[in-house]
Formats: sequence, structure tokens, C-alpha cells
Amino acid sequence: IKFGEIMETKTIDELSSLFDVLIERIKEGFSSSSELEPELSKLISQKNEYSNFLKKRFLKADKEMQSWIMTLMSSISDKSLAPLLKKIIEEKFLNIEFKLKAANILSFIDKAFDEKLLIELGEAAKFMDEIHSSKKPFSESEFSVLSESFLKIKKDLGESVLNQLVEETGEKSLQFISRIILKDPSLDLFIIGLLKKAPSHEKIKILNEIYEKSTEDNIKNTVKKSFFTLKQKGFIIETAKEKKKEESPVFKPHAPKGEGYLSIIDPDGNQ
Repeated sequence: IKFGEIMETKTIDELSSLFDVLIERIKEGFSSSSELEPELSKLISQKNEYSNFLKKRFLKADKEMQSWIMTLMSSISDKSLAPLLKKIIEEKFLNIEFKLKAANILSFIDKAFDEKLLIELGEAAKFMDEIHSSKKPFSESEFSVLSESFLKIKKDLGESVLNQLVEETGEKSLQFISRIILKDPSLDLFIIGLLKKAPSHEKIKILNEIYEKSTEDNIKNTVKKSFFTLKQKGFIIETAKEKKKEESPVFKPHAPKGEGYLSIIDPDGNQ
């Protein structure tokens, strides 16, 4: 083993030890930089290593651990974190709340950070709060307001919101999704991909509606491909066109019989 590899292993072991202590402190309710000393300063002193270490830990972690790591990064607020924070914001399928926290930290450590993104993430997080805060089913007028709010969210953030919504609320999210289909072809394509991941009767119903009502050929073809895949997995899928075909009676017209008068055979054998 080379000397450089030994030093790298030693550094990772040291970072892991400091990280474990800091996370335990955060679990206990401590979050300010002063409350996390002296381990916090020791972690940050590894300038060339610690941000990459946190990146690997964050991307592999479950949501609970990711939340604790976000708290840890909030107490650090060091420029070395900028690449990781930007990656968190850009990751399509990460939690919106994490994206907002990352943007807040980045706005403090990077003067070139676009404040507009912070506002957009705030709107997306506000939308998620409205969905989660409701204890009873939404009325049609409430769904209408929510749909308008959602369609104002920036496209890539909207996709993150939908993914999180399906992940956290399951079938409940489908009531909302059914009201935003056929508004934007690119959004429809994303919804098709989202619904076919973990198919159910209600999800197939929405896919069928997109297929029947969309006027976009590429959307119809995408749904068709999804249906083909789902049929191979054992799902029974019937479009309106197929139903109509089954219900229509099949007539097989018979060849008309020849009719007329024949004369008797003459002596030459002719009729």
C-alpha cells in the first residue's frame, strides 16, 4: 500500500469519526456552530476533503440522515460547500425542503447566487406545505387554486414537487395529478414516466385519459409503450377504442344466392 493511500484512509477515518460525533450532537438538539465545537472546527480544517466526504454521505443517506447533514452544513456555511449545495439544488428527485435549505446556505456564502431561485424554491416549498397541511379532501375550487399555483412553478422544480408528492402521499396525490394533465405536453410526458413506475388501477386510469384526450402523437406513442410494458407485467389495460371494438357486433355477410329460371335441356344438351 502506497503512503498516499495510507494518508487518505487515515483522513477518511478521522472525518468519519468527527462526522459521527457531530451527527449525534445534532440528534440531541444542538445545531449552532458554538454547540458543535471543537469537532466542527476539526472537520472544516480538512479543507480539501470534508466537502467531498459530506457529498458522498449526503447522496447515499436516507431522508432522515440527509436532514441532519443539512443542519450540519447550515452550521458550517463555508465556501467549500458551494459545489455540494449547487448539486443538491440541481438534483431533480431530491426533497424540495432540502433544496430550499441548500439555496439559503448558498445565498450566504456565494455573492453571485441568483436570489430569484431562492424565491422560486420558496414558492415550491409553500405549495408542498399547502398539500400536506390539509387534513380533509380538497374541494374542486381548492384543486383549481392548487393547479394554478403549481403551473406557475418553474418546470424542473415542478417535476421535483410531483415526484415528492407521489412518494410521500401515494394514491392521494393522484387526485391532484388528474387535474393538471393535458395542460402542457412536456409535463404530460413527465407524468407518464412517473405513473408507470409503480402502477395501480388509478394510475392506469389517468394514463388512459391522457391517451384518449391528448392530441400530441408523441404523447400517445409514449402511453402506448407504457401500456405494452404494463400488459407484459400482467396488468389488464383496455382503451376506449379497444372496448368499442369488442362491443361492436361482427357481421359476416353471406354471398347472395343466384336466382332465375332454367329451361329444359334440348336435344343438343343445352339449357
